Amino acid sequence: MTDLFSLPLSGRVLVEASAGTGKTYSLEILFIRLVALEGIPVERILTVTFTDAATQELRSRLTQRLTHCLRPPDTCTDDTVMRRLKEAEVRGIPVRARLAAARLAMDQAPICTIHGFCQRLINRFSPGAGASVLTDDVTPIIHHAAMELWRQELSTLPGLAGQYLRQSLRVEDLEALLKTPALVQNPIIRPAPAPADTRELFRAQDAFQGALQTVQTHWDAIEKTVAWCETHRQTVFLGNRIRQATLANALDAWRRFLATPWKKPTSQDQDALSKLTPEHLGKCLKAGADPNFSPLAHLAEAWSAAQDFYHAADLWRTQTLARAASTAMARIDAASEELGMHSFDALIRQAAALVDDPEICRQAQKAWRVAIVDEFQDTDALQEHILARLFDHAGHCRITVGDPKQAIYAFRGADIHVYFDAAARCEHRASLDTNYRAAPALVAAVNAIFSRHARAFVLPQMAFSPVQPRPAPWPRLEDPDCSAACVLWRVPVPDKPLAQNAAIPLLAQAVAAEIRRLLSRDVRLDGTPIHPGHIAVLVDTRAQMLPVARALEAARIPCILEEDASVLDSAEAEGVLALLDAMREPRRRARVTTALATDLLGFDATAIRQLHDHPEELEIWQERFAEAMDVWRRQGVVAALEMLFTLSNTRARLLEFPQGLRAVTNLDHVLELLQFHESRGATPAALCRFVASPGTAPNSATTLRPIGAEEAVHILTVHKSKGLEFPVVFCPYLFRPTEAGSPPLFYHDDRGLIMDLAGGAEAQTLAQKEALAEGVRLAYVALTRASHRLYFAWGRINRADTSGLAWVLHGSRNTVRWKDLEDADVDADLAPLAEVVSVQPLPTALPRPWDPPQPAWELHIAPWTRTLDPPPAIQSFTGLMRGLAPTRPGWDDEPPEAPAARPEAPQDPWDIALFPRGPVAGSCIHAIWEDVSQAATTDTPVEEAVRRGLETYGLDLRWTEALTQMVDHVLDADLGGFCLREHRDWVAEMEFLLPTAGLSHQDLALLTQSLSGRASRCVRDMGPGWITGFVDAVLEICGRYYVVDWKTHLLGENPSAYTPDAMAKVMKEHGYDLQAALYLTALDRLLAARMPGRDPLELLGGAFFLFVRGVHPRYPGHGIVHIPAHPPTIHAMRSRLCSLPRN
Repeated sequence: MTDLFSLPLSGRVLVEASAGTGKTYSLEILFIRLVALEGIPVERILTVTFTDAATQELRSRLTQRLTHCLRPPDTCTDDTVMRRLKEAEVRGIPVRARLAAARLAMDQAPICTIHGFCQRLINRFSPGAGASVLTDDVTPIIHHAAMELWRQELSTLPGLAGQYLRQSLRVEDLEALLKTPALVQNPIIRPAPAPADTRELFRAQDAFQGALQTVQTHWDAIEKTVAWCETHRQTVFLGNRIRQATLANALDAWRRFLATPWKKPTSQDQDALSKLTPEHLGKCLKAGADPNFSPLAHLAEAWSAAQDFYHAADLWRTQTLARAASTAMARIDAASEELGMHSFDALIRQAAALVDDPEICRQAQKAWRVAIVDEFQDTDALQEHILARLFDHAGHCRITVGDPKQAIYAFRGADIHVYFDAAARCEHRASLDTNYRAAPALVAAVNAIFSRHARAFVLPQMAFSPVQPRPAPWPRLEDPDCSAACVLWRVPVPDKPLAQNAAIPLLAQAVAAEIRRLLSRDVRLDGTPIHPGHIAVLVDTRAQMLPVARALEAARIPCILEEDASVLDSAEAEGVLALLDAMREPRRRARVTTALATDLLGFDATAIRQLHDHPEELEIWQERFAEAMDVWRRQGVVAALEMLFTLSNTRARLLEFPQGLRAVTNLDHVLELLQFHESRGATPAALCRFVASPGTAPNSATTLRPIGAEEAVHILTVHKSKGLEFPVVFCPYLFRPTEAGSPPLFYHDDRGLIMDLAGGAEAQTLAQKEALAEGVRLAYVALTRASHRLYFAWGRINRADTSGLAWVLHGSRNTVRWKDLEDADVDADLAPLAEVVSVQPLPTALPRPWDPPQPAWELHIAPWTRTLDPPPAIQSFTGLMRGLAPTRPGWDDEPPEAPAARPEAPQDPWDIALFPRGPVAGSCIHAIWEDVSQAATTDTPVEEAVRRGLETYGLDLRWTEALTQMVDHVLDADLGGFCLREHRDWVAEMEFLLPTAGLSHQDLALLTQSLSGRASRCVRDMGPGWITGFVDAVLEICGRYYVVDWKTHLLGENPSAYTPDAMAKVMKEHGYDLQAALYLTALDRLLAARMPGRDPLELLGGAFFLFVRGVHPRYPGHGIVHIPAHPPTIHAMRSRLCSLPRN
């Protein structure tokens, strides 16, 4: 290893690492050197790393290192760094003073990601450039740019060409192109973009349309010719060369083709089309036969014209993509500006343009003198351009640290060739060659695996250099049945290669069996029994996680899936969406049963069938969802969902699932996202659209959250494992085939990065080579995560011969193709590794369920000496009257079990007397009145508010006229010299929360009797705590304030039934006088707070209870109950209600 204290720190410096060689430690040493020995203030040392988490960790470690170096030298006599610093102090360098100043200034040290640095650069030197919102969700920007591109290029394209291209080049295809990370690097595009030229396309289209017209003209003759062939097929055609089914299928294929010529036929249909050409039929004739196939010649001409047309259209499609790629950044920037947001890629482009300004570049160079760039193998051309412009100058230093063997993020835009070019320009180099992570035997195994091939990493710029283990003693893994550090499982395949779909569950079972064996008490790590948290299983894709998880769960071994996926793609998000849909449309039974069938509510098929057989039970759930919608409107979406979860014991039930902790974590995550978007004004429809938008790339807000399980096996992808280490690692799936894929293809030549949209044979070969190189690097990352024991599997698995591991293990052969190799050849290639890699048969035994050891704790009962008071409760009027939890307006008017039977109905079936009873109807009317509070004083018709309420609660819109008339009657009713329609100061749904020391139900009855002369019936005491509720409306009239409450009771078939005596009976039975007392007390307290210095009792006008079904101009006073504010009662309520409970 190069002595980092001797490495020149000027110009361009490269520190090349390998897995486990102490890269972060080396960064600390270089940072300390720059601060203590070179005297550079921390504010002028830019330190760049890859992620926000890595930034925080690096800042912490550098701060700790500074603190460590400030310790007295005598306490660190064996520390090489301290020894070097002490020597410098002896030479007169003020080391400790510099370290102390650096420690104090660490909060100002620019330690950040490249994006964070670009943001600093823009904020400091071009503050106006970052005015738009920075987002890591580029979906809206990309969609906007793609829609604009599609509109310009494709929306008006006429004829068959337009139809063909609009279905073969969709907006989604353009979005996928614009999302390509490599476009940021301005690649060379092939074919070269050219201006749109439709002449050849339309020429081919006209020829195609003409040929189709000719076929249509001669179609009868064509059908007769085919019929003749069917009749004479045995006499004129050879053997069974022409079958009746073949002719029928061919004719059907031609009919489909003629019906939709803008759709390119499938390969099967193309084969069928060719069966009716004279050329094909002529090859099948018997000698001497000479039938007339001339009508079929039109088919041959049409298919030839079709192929020309499809070829021309595909060329035009490719050229359109080339033009789109060449203008992608400009289009994205235009969309960003229009939407007022910009992405992290745009941040890089802005910074790159900024440093091209000579004056800004000079100012930035004064601000930062040194750059330390970590994970440099994951850079790209624009990032390199920014750093080179700022630091590749005299008087500056750029230290790049990286490991090209771990460059595995090409899918994010990283370009290993940028690293190669930058490394070639470095004046000073150092290499880290001691592995501090892995046991010596494991280091030897990895060295042997990657040393077998002269070009193990495929690309000529990258060679493998073996590393050495650290000299210090290493903790032992004690395993009586296996002493090897590296185990290769041979997958036996005696005949043809094993299908990957068969190999995946087989290997998952083997992993579970071996983990179960390791968890026996005989296997110990440094004297401590192995536990699940010591173990990781690395997979290639998310889909491979599930078989491993299922196998471990079957063995009762706890595991966690660590995914970089979006929570919106989870089953929990899907379930929440079903619940939201059911709340928005509770009258639709299908919505409700779909919601009930989710894991969140837990109804199985039998329970759903029970609901169908007993509609009254389903109606109860429909009412619950309607109530939840009411809660959503007033308290928010999370409160509504939590109400349903409480009814169904959701979280407790989810925790019983094998991945229960993950399910509950996902559920809480989705709820937080909903609450966040709702707090920013998202409507119910917008929230549903948000949850229903899976498939987009996860961002920082939606990425699945890790779940704490130190005692669980970690299942994660190789990409996510980079930078991590585990004592025991399984890599069962290192056989992913490396393929170039479909266009666009990416590769490099002498000119730089190429984006090939045509995908010819040469491009396929070059792209395949780079894919193979990345496959080898992925294998290297996977095989270097273990510190004590590594397992991986190998054998003749289908298509694994093109994988990166195949190149490493069998690359000494000219070609690696399973068709040329037998199992014996595979064994021969693995034989040279026998000294350091233990080749073992694949475990096949089913694992026994694991019974984790229980800690030997001796439990004692703690003495209990305290008496705890009951916690303060949150109570409501409804709860006091019925002993229920707080509910919503409309639900205290009539009980859910209110009978459906009606009094003798009026003749009009849509009369208000026939409007449904029950909580849903009550909630609907309350919602209408909430809207009317706006509509009554604006130009918005009352009818619109009524329609909205009916639609929200799934009630028939034919009630609109009756409900509108009802609202008008109430608005115009005489309330003692005034009416509601005349007054604007009207606040709907005023919420209150008052402290209370507690009142017995007898005291409450006496207080309400003093208010109205009627004693309210209460079934519960009001305990100490809080009383809450919603006042339907509060209005101010001539300086006096009134409470209004809407009641929806049906007392008879017409308003004449709503007499004072009838209403007084209802008021007493339902305790509405207590409701009036509570609401007036709440209003009294509000007025006291808002109008200090005035007695609120002088301002209170009382409470109106309006039985809205009974208010009618022909019956003055009916449906209206006025309760004046009684000062002694309000005084008593104040003293007993509005005081905090004593502890």
